[in-house]
Amino acid sequence: MSVLESLYGLVRQVLHDASLATDEIKPESRLREDLGMDSVSLVDLMVELESLFDIWFDPLDPQLSRAFQSVQTLARFVEMRQESVG
Repeated sequence: MSVLESLYGLVRQVLHDASLATDEIKPESRLREDLGMDSVSLVDLMVELESLFDIWFDPLDPQLSRAFQSVQTLARFVEMRQESVG
C-alpha cells in the first residue's frame, strides 16, 4: 500500500468519519480547509504516521507546516522522511 493510500485511511480514522468515502479524499484535498481537520486532528494524524511509518516529525522543522497543507504534500513529506531514515 502506498503512502498516499495509507493517508486516506488515516484521515478517515483520525476524523472518526466512516461516512467520508475514500474517493472524497483526493491528493489535492487540503487538510484543514477541505477535510475540516483542526489542530488536534493534525497532531493525531502526525502520531499515527509516526507509528505506521516508523518516522519522526521534528516540531521545529520549518517545512512541517507546509507538509501538512494537503494530502499530497504530506505524502511527499512522509516519503522523504522514509528515504532519509532507510
